[in-house]
Amino acid sequence: MEVYIPNSANKNVVKNLIISAHKDDGEMIGLKGIYDSMNSDGSCAMIVLTDGGGCPTTGKYSGVGYDEMVQIRTEEQKKASEVGKYNSLYLLEHKSTDIKKMTKSAFSELVYILRQFSDLDTVYIHNPFDNHPTHQAAAQMVITALRELKNNFDIKAVMQEGGVNYLPPKKIIGVEVWGSLDWLPEKYKYILDTSEAEKISDELMSQFVSQNYVKKYDIASKSRRYANATFYESHNENVYESISYGIDLTDFVLKSNKDVKDLFNEVVKEFSKTIGKKK
Repeated sequence: MEVYIPNSANKNVVKNLIISAHKDDGEMIGLKGIYDSMNSDGSCAMIVLTDGGGCPTTGKYSGVGYDEMVQIRTEEQKKASEVGKYNSLYLLEHKSTDIKKMTKSAFSELVYILRQFSDLDTVYIHNPFDNHPTHQAAAQMVITALRELKNNFDIKAVMQEGGVNYLPPKKIIGVEVWGSLDWLPEKYKYILDTSEAEKISDELMSQFVSQNYVKKYDIASKSRRYANATFYESHNENVYESISYGIDLTDFVLKSNKDVKDLFNEVVKEFSKTIGKKK
């Protein structure tokens, strides 16, 4: 694990924490938090779980080996952290299989880092319905870690001198990447207004040269946010310029022991009520 402190780091108290599977995911799921932190008295930090060495390669990157790609993506992520003025960047550099298996080393590192960030305003994570298997696994690991910290929280210890001063985050939002969340029923849909954040998004995403060359994530993520805004409301002019969709996982994580399948079944049941419903 490497802890990188950008030269441009915002030294204010961390209020937004972004936890991503891969280098460049965080700039998509956490865009709202990054922008808010750059325009308030708080700051944001980011945790990246995997090394990203197994990404697709083609063209000028076709001869790049695993270890070299890890280094390329690490430098890209660090450059993005400078642009976003992150308070800190935690690079765990695990293989995707470690996250899918939720290995003891990966999980314990995540819990150790999370324990340092008490009473956050918002934690941005992958939504548990994401189509990418590593994103699903990342969401599950974060949910498990946050629940463990919550379950081990002792208010008496906090009140005593020398107690572990940890408070759970106020909000936990799972955000779309692989697969959109525009289908969510209104009861579950969480709107992240990114209308004012597009300029900083362009600067952030432009740092990931290797990924944009192969997959054009910069264009795809921006296009979806604009599309979300257009298709948000059918009978009125656009309310937003761009939005990302998320699902509010706060109560699911902190006030229940349900698993993701239970949550999915609840959401689908609610969605079924909208079929054939006339406004």
